[in-house]
Amino acid sequence: DICFFPTLDPRFSSPSQGVDFTMPGILVIDTGGTFSMWPRQEAAEYVAPVGAPDYTFPDGNDPDELVVAPSSVIETHLRLMLIRSKKFKLVKYDEAFTLHDIVYYPLEGDARIDSAGAKPSSWAAIADVIEETYAFYNGFVIIHGTDTLAYTSAALAFQLRGASKPIIVTGAQIPLLDPHTDATNNFLGALEFATWRGRNLDHDADIVDNAGADAAAAERSGILQEYADGRQLAGSFVFFGNKLMLGTTVVKIDSQRWNAFDSPRVPLVGEIKDGNATVNELIGTATYDWRDLGFRPLRRYTVPDMTNSAGDGWPLLIHLYPGIDLALFNLASVSAIVIVAHGCGNGPKEMAEPLRTFLNSGGVVAVITECLAGATGRHYAACVAGFDPRIAICANTTMPSAFAKVTVLMNDPDKPPKQVTEDGNHSPRHKWFCSNMGMPLAGEILYDSLAQYYDKLKDSGPTLFQQAKEIHDFISKLDPDFAKNFLPPPDSFTVPLIAGDFLGAALKFIGMNGSGAIPEQLGQVLYHVRALGR
Repeated sequence: DICFFPTLDPRFSSPSQGVDFTMPGILVIDTGGTFSMWPRQEAAEYVAPVGAPDYTFPDGNDPDELVVAPSSVIETHLRLMLIRSKKFKLVKYDEAFTLHDIVYYPLEGDARIDSAGAKPSSWAAIADVIEETYAFYNGFVIIHGTDTLAYTSAALAFQLRGASKPIIVTGAQIPLLDPHTDATNNFLGALEFATWRGRNLDHDADIVDNAGADAAAAERSGILQEYADGRQLAGSFVFFGNKLMLGTTVVKIDSQRWNAFDSPRVPLVGEIKDGNATVNELIGTATYDWRDLGFRPLRRYTVPDMTNSAGDGWPLLIHLYPGIDLALFNLASVSAIVIVAHGCGNGPKEMAEPLRTFLNSGGVVAVITECLAGATGRHYAACVAGFDPRIAICANTTMPSAFAKVTVLMNDPDKPPKQVTEDGNHSPRHKWFCSNMGMPLAGEILYDSLAQYYDKLKDSGPTLFQQAKEIHDFISKLDPDFAKNFLPPPDSFTVPLIAGDFLGAALKFIGMNGSGAIPEQLGQVLYHVRALGR
């Protein structure tokens, strides 16, 4: 059995003792995919070494067909690759002393798969490993198949909101064992960003990143987490084809070329240029302010129940096409629908009545655009979101991200119960769903303008104002003098005031009292309006 929990090692303090520490090293989680495959003919000739896990020969007859290779074979090739890199080293869990020590962990048994067969339970399995080993590693690299990689990277972002370490998903179009592979470049690039260090927050510090990234841009970045030795990326990302992209904004754009993924609606987070990992200079500008993933009053690390114990079922994804008839779908069997609509979210008017019936039954509906770029809205009479005010607009959320987000939300044990309503009446679940789908939880939404963001905040006004008042009351009880001198009174609240003076005062209070000063459930409003506060 592989053990990667060094709780008995005297070098490390136990998390249960309340000691804040981070173990050096990066944990590599191998989930399978093309990266970890080889031809069936080689599989037939494979003889497992003594002590290696059993290898189940896959069914089939085509000798050139790719199948997942034994983890021992992949581990051997990764070890040789890292030796040649002269920077990283593959070690056992109890040998990880430096940032560049890499620990390899393949998912057990049949969990290493072609990602075309991935399920939401596959996302949870990866998140479980990260959660269980989170205290012992500085970052995580996920080897994954390309078919559903964008879904997994988004799901990890939503499941592990508040993660202050890099979680970088990568893969390959050509297997690692092929001499023409792109796996080497993608894997080493993912490690570069997993170990990337920006400048320390101390302006006079001489600490700079280890790969020449722009220190000033890094210092402004909202997706960097402060550490004593500098700042590192925080949250879920995808590295592929020399590009580092936010995990919730990625789509697969090519089934063959090495440049398989892109982030068409949001600029790149970073790139490999001339062999160096560089952070995009745009980070820290107004375009990126809302993605302040490094600011975490929540310090939250949760994995929602993905076993469908609540009985709500997985979301139904419906991609519109000319002549579509919703009667073809068994809507009564699901509790959530994600509609991939035309243009700005348009669809045939014949959809209105069956969607209204579904909403009245307690179901929830979200609409996104099928376009590579752009966003949904209510610009036309044909906009699906205009058919009923209970339909959630997801702005420019991508299809993989929207599906993953709805899946995680619908498995949240704290969601409001399903409730039958009449036409146009919002149940608590409808309000909760529309509020969450219309706001960025993990960087999945980019608003083109401040005015557009103000409008979205106004749409969920009661929730925003209620949360702000709760935070005001909480701070007032802890420090009445601070509240009196710095916090605007609740009766003066407006959206701009909450986003400006109130947010600034709340952040000041957190700075004076630590990130735990605001309870988790009250920190979400600060995250929502972080951009406006700047």
